[in-house]
Amino acid sequence: MLAYFENLPYNAFLAAQRVRVPLGAGDMPGPPVAVAVCARCGEEVMDLRHVEKDGQCLCKSCAGAGYYQAL
Repeated sequence: MLAYFENLPYNAFLAAQRVRVPLGAGDMPGPPVAVAVCARCGEEVMDLRHVEKDGQCLCKSCAGAGYYQAL
């Protein structure tokens, strides 16, 4: 298998292309652009990552879009 890859032309297993990645102001390094406070749990939410739901500013967990589930 090693011999196969050693003799494989470079462009047969690697590809490069120009791409565009949209980045918002909150995605850039540095101090936070904005800080919001969740109306339910009081967590500070940085860089416009809060959710507006029923007229309230919520963190993603309180809005039901968190990446974890409480046990």
